[in-house]
Amino acid sequence: MRGSHVPRPGRALAWAASCIVLGCAVDTREFDEPALDRALHDATGYHLRASGEDEVTMPPGVDVDDGVDVGEAVAIALWNNPDFATSLAEVGLSRARLAESGLLANPVFSVLFPIGPKQLEMSLTLPIETILERPARVAAARAECERLGANFLQHGLDVVRDVRLAAVDWELAGVREDLATRQQVLAEGFATAAERRFEGGDATGAEVD
Repeated sequence: MRGSHVPRPGRALAWAASCIVLGCAVDTREFDEPALDRALHDATGYHLRASGEDEVTMPPGVDVDDGVDVGEAVAIALWNNPDFATSLAEVGLSRARLAESGLLANPVFSVLFPIGPKQLEMSLTLPIETILERPARVAAARAECERLGANFLQHGLDVVRDVRLAAVDWELAGVREDLATRQQVLAEGFATAAERRFEGGDATGAEVD
């Protein structure tokens, strides 16, 4: 039946409204977790733990039963660092705000059916002010995503640096302890040798002291 079809002008208006609404979608994939994981791996060689996991666990491939090397220590720190997890969550929230910044209020499609000599009228009301402000909103939200994404990556780099520096300090502390032990052994050896020389009459008391 012809009466069951939307008149051609109405179909055109509906199509235009659909295009406007669909065209408002903002691509946020560069800030999703797979993208952040790739960025972190490219910068550090380590992968990202999925957000929402707050239990302390070991990263895949790390076995502490055979000891922990520097690489494993870094992986464990990135996997369980609460501040790093918070920075990841902040990027996720900003990504949601970026997606929201591109949305527009639904257009209002009105149909006035003919009454008497009045012709069929159709109108499409769009939030013009919101449309005009959309580019600035999207740009501001994207800039915030980029800022928080950079902070997230820098936080990861800082964690890697701090763990590696701590490992170097630990190794140096071990070296210092080993040197101190050797010096103590040498000092005791010298003292023992001097006492023996003194007892054998080859050294004076002053030399022993």
